[in-house]
Amino acid sequence: MKTLKLIIHFLLLIGFMSCSTMDSSLKNLEEIQKLKPKRLKQGDTIGLVSPASYISQEQLDESIENLENLGFKVKYNEAIKDKYGYLAGTDSARAEDLNSMFADKNIDAIMAVRGGYGCARMLDFIDYSLIKKNPKIIIGYSDITSLLYAIYSKNGFSVFSRTGWHINF
Repeated sequence: MKTLKLIIHFLLLIGFMSCSTMDSSLKNLEEIQKLKPKRLKQGDTIGLVSPASYISQEQLDESIENLENLGFKVKYNEAIKDKYGYLAGTDSARAEDLNSMFADKNIDAIMAVRGGYGCARMLDFIDYSLIKKNPKIIIGYSDITSLLYAIYSKNGFSVFSRTGWHINF
């Protein structure tokens, strides 16, 4: 790992030799590398959230079953079952559910079980400093893209776009 880091720094140094922002570019690279979430492995716990449209109990059960069959533990808050019109709860409640998953030291990754609509409405309620202090893999798709981009743009660590786990695979 140390060798790879040195190679990356060397290549960046060559590329930025004539650039006046070389020092800040290297510092940004180091900061982003520090925020890299840990690798997910079997036995880890995935926290489920529904930051957009609501999810049915059947879809939630299927999500849990699929992840457990892959060797993961699953945790969710009761808020995932909320319904507020077509949304999975109010904007602030959905953001609080997400914030609580980032704050929970027992959660290794966070997965949105459903896309839909509504993520952009909750972005102002998210605690980005909490997320930065607790980098975790976060996975989602569809409307979740706005959430993924917000987290990436404010904190710089990798996010993953993929469909929900309640689908058959």
